[in-house]
Amino acid sequence: MKYLNLKMPLALLAFVAFTFSACKKVKTPEPMGDAGQTLLKIIGGGTPAGISKNPIDFVPIPKTIVAADIRRNAPNSGELNRVMHVTVKDDIALVAANPAYTLLPSNWYTIGSSTPKTGGSGGNYSITMQPGDFAEQIFITIPDATVFDPASVYALAFTITTADAAGIITEEKSIIVEVNAKNIVHEDLLWDFQRWNIATQSVGVPAGAPNGGTWVDQPETLTTIAANQNEIHSGYFIQPRYRLTFDDVGGVATNFTVVMNPNDVIDFNNQGITWVEGPNLLIASFGTKRYKMQYQVFNGAAYRYIIDEYHK
Repeated sequence: MKYLNLKMPLALLAFVAFTFSACKKVKTPEPMGDAGQTLLKIIGGGTPAGISKNPIDFVPIPKTIVAADIRRNAPNSGELNRVMHVTVKDDIALVAANPAYTLLPSNWYTIGSSTPKTGGSGGNYSITMQPGDFAEQIFITIPDATVFDPASVYALAFTITTADAAGIITEEKSIIVEVNAKNIVHEDLLWDFQRWNIATQSVGVPAGAPNGGTWVDQPETLTTIAANQNEIHSGYFIQPRYRLTFDDVGGVATNFTVVMNPNDVIDFNNQGITWVEGPNLLIASFGTKRYKMQYQVFNGAAYRYIIDEYHK
């Protein structure tokens, strides 16, 4: 009887031990991925290169922009407290690969003193991150944007190529910096075009529906051509350009006037089209971004009365 009483507790203990062992989860190491490594990147960068857009005012006033913002993500304070040297290439090949870009001439900008460059065009920027630093920027300053051709998009490109202190360069290593000059009137607008086939008409909107070839809400840009001048296309024939001139009074555009682009007028004349009247400025509202112009021409066989309106 005593023997039986002893076996029962032993059996119960063995069962509990087996059950606990069967339910116990086995711990396995999780993949580390990038953990434990110091990673280098350019904010907004990529592979292919990211793009940073930097429109600047068309004025002779210095403008400084962040061209490349380099970051290191360290896994711990020990790694962050190491001095790190990073090389960033002036990647002119990235700019040359896109025919829409014009390489920003080196004599049109200066480089921040903390990121010196060697080797001229296509050379290298030398960056030093001191203990505790996780970011360093390459700054460029453009002294006078009026040297820009407003029709061009200028560009620089930057690519991280080397890093010491066990730094790992990520795929976010390249960026293209676009720079173009725009005045305060430069705007992307929607375009309504109307044409009437009438002999004469006083300035204003003619009675009756317009004739063929009209449209509404087509995208068009009121493009900067100078500090206080912009051009935008009309819808008729070769699409001659209106040239708007204005006064900039404390950042507000006033006193608008309009003419046609002189080269487009010559082109019209060469094709047998003569100006009858205009162009006239019906509406010029900088505040509401609304502009409306009108003119009349004779194409050698018939008159055309044109109204172009641009709006948001």
